[in-house]
Amino acid sequence: MKNKQKAALRLLAALLALTLLAPLGLTASAADGPDTIYIDSASDFVSFAKSCALDTWSAGKTVILRADISLAGMDYTPVAAFGGTFDGGGHTISDLNLTGSYSPAGLFAVILSGGSVEDLNVAGSVAAAGDKIVAGGIAGENYGRIVCCSFTGMVQGSAQIGGIAGVNRVSGQIISSTFDGKVQATNATGGIAGLNEGIIRHCTNTGSINTNNVDASLSLSDIQIDTTLDLANLTTSQTFLTTTETGGIAGTNTGLIAGCKNTGTVGYEHVGYNIGGIAGSTSGYLRSNTNEGTILGRKDVGGIAGQVEPYVAVTVSESTKDQLQTQLQDLKTLTDRATADAGGAASSLGSQLAGMGTYLDGAANAANNLRATATIDAGALADGSVTGGADLTVGDASAGIGAAIGAGKDADLTIDTHPLEIGSSTSAGIGAGVGGFVDPSDLSLSGGTDGSGALSASLQMNADASMPELASALSGMGAQMRAIGSQAANLSTTLQNDVQAISDKLGEINDTVFAAMDELENRDLVTDGSQTDPDSITLGAVRACENTGTVQADRNVGGIAGAMGLEYSVDPESDVSQSLSSSERKQYELRALLQSCVSTGAVTAKKDCAAAICGRMDLGLAEGCEAYGSVESQSGDYVGGVAGICSAAIENCYAKCELSGGRYLGGIVGSGVTDSVTGGGSTVSGCTALVRIGAYEQYAGAIAGSDAGAFAQNRFVSDALAGLNGRSVAGAAEPIAYRTLMEDETLPDAFRTFTVQFVADGNVLKTVEVNYGESLDESAYPDIPAVDGQYGVWDHPTLNSITFDTTVTAEYHTCVDALPSDAQRDDGRPVFLAEGAFSDTDRLQAQPQAITPTAFGEISASVPEAIRKYFQNISDGHAPAAHVAKSVIEQWQLRLPEDGADTHTIRFRVPDGQKGTPDIYLMNANGVWQKAKTTKIGSYLSFEASGQTVQMAALSTFPVWWVWIVLAGLTALLVLLIIHLIHKLGKTRRRQMQALRKAMQDEQNANDAAIGVPGPDAQPVPLTPEQAKKRKSRHRVWLIVLLVLAAALTAGVLIYRANLKSSVDALLLLKNLSARKELDMDASVQMDLGDETLQTDAHLFRTQADGKTILCIEENGVRLYYYDGSIYLENGSAYRTSGLFPDYSTLGEHLLELYNATDVTYARESGEEVYSVTAYGEDAAQALSLLTPTIADSLSAVDSIDLCMHVQDGEIRSIEASGSCEAQDAGGVTQPMNVWAELTIQPDVQTPHSVPQAVTDAMAGGGYQGKLELTEDLLRVISAVSELGKRDPLAARVGLTANCGPVIFNTSLDYFRTTENGRSVSGIRAGSVELWFTGEKVLTKDGKTASASEQALTKCADLLDIAYRACLEGGVTSTQTENGYTYTLTLSADRTRQAACAIAPDAEKLNVEYQPGTISLDVQDGKVTALRVELGGSVQVAAVDTQASLAAQFTFRGDLTAEDVRVPAAALEKL
Repeated sequence: MKNKQKAALRLLAALLALTLLAPLGLTASAADGPDTIYIDSASDFVSFAKSCALDTWSAGKTVILRADISLAGMDYTPVAAFGGTFDGGGHTISDLNLTGSYSPAGLFAVILSGGSVEDLNVAGSVAAAGDKIVAGGIAGENYGRIVCCSFTGMVQGSAQIGGIAGVNRVSGQIISSTFDGKVQATNATGGIAGLNEGIIRHCTNTGSINTNNVDASLSLSDIQIDTTLDLANLTTSQTFLTTTETGGIAGTNTGLIAGCKNTGTVGYEHVGYNIGGIAGSTSGYLRSNTNEGTILGRKDVGGIAGQVEPYVAVTVSESTKDQLQTQLQDLKTLTDRATADAGGAASSLGSQLAGMGTYLDGAANAANNLRATATIDAGALADGSVTGGADLTVGDASAGIGAAIGAGKDADLTIDTHPLEIGSSTSAGIGAGVGGFVDPSDLSLSGGTDGSGALSASLQMNADASMPELASALSGMGAQMRAIGSQAANLSTTLQNDVQAISDKLGEINDTVFAAMDELENRDLVTDGSQTDPDSITLGAVRACENTGTVQADRNVGGIAGAMGLEYSVDPESDVSQSLSSSERKQYELRALLQSCVSTGAVTAKKDCAAAICGRMDLGLAEGCEAYGSVESQSGDYVGGVAGICSAAIENCYAKCELSGGRYLGGIVGSGVTDSVTGGGSTVSGCTALVRIGAYEQYAGAIAGSDAGAFAQNRFVSDALAGLNGRSVAGAAEPIAYRTLMEDETLPDAFRTFTVQFVADGNVLKTVEVNYGESLDESAYPDIPAVDGQYGVWDHPTLNSITFDTTVTAEYHTCVDALPSDAQRDDGRPVFLAEGAFSDTDRLQAQPQAITPTAFGEISASVPEAIRKYFQNISDGHAPAAHVAKSVIEQWQLRLPEDGADTHTIRFRVPDGQKGTPDIYLMNANGVWQKAKTTKIGSYLSFEASGQTVQMAALSTFPVWWVWIVLAGLTALLVLLIIHLIHKLGKTRRRQMQALRKAMQDEQNANDAAIGVPGPDAQPVPLTPEQAKKRKSRHRVWLIVLLVLAAALTAGVLIYRANLKSSVDALLLLKNLSARKELDMDASVQMDLGDETLQTDAHLFRTQADGKTILCIEENGVRLYYYDGSIYLENGSAYRTSGLFPDYSTLGEHLLELYNATDVTYARESGEEVYSVTAYGEDAAQALSLLTPTIADSLSAVDSIDLCMHVQDGEIRSIEASGSCEAQDAGGVTQPMNVWAELTIQPDVQTPHSVPQAVTDAMAGGGYQGKLELTEDLLRVISAVSELGKRDPLAARVGLTANCGPVIFNTSLDYFRTTENGRSVSGIRAGSVELWFTGEKVLTKDGKTASASEQALTKCADLLDIAYRACLEGGVTSTQTENGYTYTLTLSADRTRQAACAIAPDAEKLNVEYQPGTISLDVQDGKVTALRVELGGSVQVAAVDTQASLAAQFTFRGDLTAEDVRVPAAALEKL
């Protein structure tokens, strides 16, 4: 029965648990107990978050995520407070999007002490609103544990912003977690945590931290506000708001960061203070961390930490404890009174006062628990599960620290007197570290209620385990008080008095703290305890860290730390720890340490203080560090291997690096000092240097650039440098032979070998290890990777006697595509142009040679000799040619510079006055002259030549083709003569036969008469039938022969009429057309490719300018000028012709060749004469390529093309071309294509066309020498911008922003342009301001002259012209978008400054150093839809360099007509 009752109770309990959880939408398993909650969906998680509004609800609960979930579209608020265990199971929560006024902000607002979030991935965005403080991707504030978690996305706010957690409190741990994305804030910004007071271990950041400039900007909605400030009144007390405390892992660290890595970029060029690869500033403990990312900033910038602030020990007496308790009670009374008085005030003030009360309660409890005389410097590191507790006494028997210590399985326990440290083996768990410290910098207010006197010194009081609670409470009060002070001016008199009383009381608490410091007896004003027992220091230490990343900033730049000192001023520009007052000096016993750190990354400072370890050491100790890589100050002093300038101690460090800068360069330290903040001088001892110092101005040494400070037992290897600025000192800075140095077994391995790295375009191609003094020949050098349009050379062509690590870098230079020769013709044009990848320093040497006629068998101009030579060549086995050599015009020897090519295209300019086209002969390797194949390009003959030395000769020729005609005529004459002789011989024979026949007849007659036969008067004997038939047949044959000859003669006449005359007439017509000085033509080309039809229309004209015949093609508003094988834009930019942009100036020559080489068909149609030819093979392909250059490369199966020339009244009116082939469409598919083109010639031009002066000047200067090919992208963007210039009306929404020192604005306006009475008029509307202008005349809508500030607004219109001019200068890149293309152009220095003046005319008065700006244009269907201008640089204000940025955006509208853009009559009348 009892068992049944127990079972029933268990069932009832399970049902009750399910009933309680059901309303929350959560699932609890009876098997796992009622405290296990499963989350399977986004709604489950939202319900869970709402349940955590009560901080105790989650205590003891285990929450398990069982699926990937998305928060997209969910009404989600952060988990307010979580104290249980959240097991993510490796799943991902995506689409987190927090934009509300949450603080703390994150997926979890607060993870409570005892809470744990494990194995969870989160992706999304956290953008803190409201006061914008304390935000992280996983948690806003962490008091518990975050283990094996990741966040991917964006986190942004104002202060204490981190990729994982905004703040990691003293009890908090973040372990084995990663961040990837972007974090942006102004103060305390980190890749893992913004502020770390606890432990961060084995975490990795790959994201970008503060890589955008966040300098404060002023948004000006009223464009008439004067944005120019008085520079004379701008002092350093008005410091620009900028980024401070930025780190790859933590922005500010007072706890422990160990075993972490940063690979992301941290910081922004020339902007920000206290920026580090691991921590922006640290007074805690950094151990075994690595930075591989690029670190950028303005001041105090380091590869590991930007600013290493010292740990400070302070004695707290019993009386001080009592006094603090009393003052805290008084402060609570004042706060309660202010809260009551603020009942009707703004809710924000009430909440801030309430927050003060909460922090006061915590501070009072902590003060009650303070132990007296706690003077220890103790820190605890624990690896292992927390399995027990202990109250340990460390150091002084009267001082103690409460700590929870536990070790997991296989843990190694090591307890030292100073500090307490528990190391772990690989299987140890993770535990908590406990230390005590307080930061009263947030609680001291002076000088009034506006908080302007807030103390920013990082000062820590070391005490017992209760001190962290007091630290947290006092820090919170300071933050609340700053927020209250910022709005004090808007409060009532009563509340102002209340706030003042609170501020005074906080001042008393501050005095109490400093009074405790005054109790220090028998001490120097400042005691630097860093050297007392370095191995015992944890807080204030950077130990065993490594930097391999690049570090760049303006001043105080180091591979490990930017600076070691105190940040004690509202102005981060100053380094005040050198000049502390005596009262301030009494406050501190300092402990700061850089130990066993290594830096190999390059360090670059714009100004003073750069080093591979620490840029500026005002205090502390650098011990056992190794400095490698390069260190450079571009325009400043104090450059060192270990420290740029040192007021502290450097012991047993090694430097093997390359240094360059202005003054004070040293292998270990640029310069020491004789009087430091602690009252003593700097010390450098036991250090070793093997450095190379490059360019410098003054004061350099292998150990130090000056002898200030103390030096002992330092050694160096150098044949060029002395130890201390020109002298070596025995026992202090002594030279040592390298071989002797190698006998030191403790020497780092990096000193024993040397490396040579070959680098091209930032990539290491090859690394070679060499011994000291070894050399490398060319065989060890790798090939330089090819880059289009550039050539590369090694900056060190030889390496002899290597005594230092060396980087050999490939230097790329723009190739000169057409290298002109030194030799020139009388008109200044080069005789030769060599095409190749040449440098701008290369020379093409052209040396005239003595003419050697016999080498070519030179002949005289006599006809017999020409014929003899011609037939001699034929008898020698040479093929018959149309010309033979007449004389040698010139002989040259060319020497081409080496560019890696074996064969080059050479262009030869024919001597002026030379008739005909000469033949080019080249001497081959066997010394035999061979004729080269040439192509005519403008006034140059182009041919191919091999080798670096070329022997060439130009020969004039004698035409001998007519010999064959003469021979044919002679042969015909000979045949006729033979026929004549045969005929004559036959006639003679016939006469002889007739005479013989008559004689025989006479004899017969005489005989007949003798016998009585009739005499000669008798009738002749008639022909027999056979004889008559034979005679008739003979007559018929001759008749047929005569008819055939007549038909042949008629056919010849017809053939001449139809072919020869047609060809001659066509050629004469084309030559007459080519001879016209002024010519206007309209061209239209249509292509049918598959189902797609493309049509292009253009206008062409030919004109004369400066004696040159120039062809211009105008298409879509863009004019291209062709002359002598080059293409010119209207600004004079020259490009060479190419397949995409062929030389259309040779179009007439191609037509002449086609009509000359092909049979011409003549016909008359509708009163026109039509001359037609059909081209085949290469002739057809070449003609189609001219008509369709954009797809010429994809043409195939070109069969033929038909050309028809239409003639009226003896002049060509048009030329048509049609053909078919195959081509590839946009998808790469081969399609049939039909092409039709028509060139319409206009009647004689009465008014000559003009050519821009810039074009004619460029032509006179030598054409495209050194230029690249014209690209289709460039032509498209020029065409689009030209269309923009012709658009009427033109309307755009314009946004202008500037953040340039005192010139700061963000405004919008509307821009218009229309045509009124044939004139272009522009207008601007901004709020109530309406301006209309043309040229320099600017009027209001009422017709009044605009003020100077109003006229400045119109300058933005200049950006349209600047964009067009920038397009003409080339250098465009394109990106295809969904709707078209985006074209980006990099502006020249002049264009950048012009654009800056157009955006912000007042910026022209400032000292601004601009970087090359960019213009981006969005183009859709050939029209510009948007134009963006972005400019950046730095501006110097009150001796401070700050970042400058200007931007403009035009968004063009297409919905307006001319009626919508009307110029007011009053303005139009006066414009």
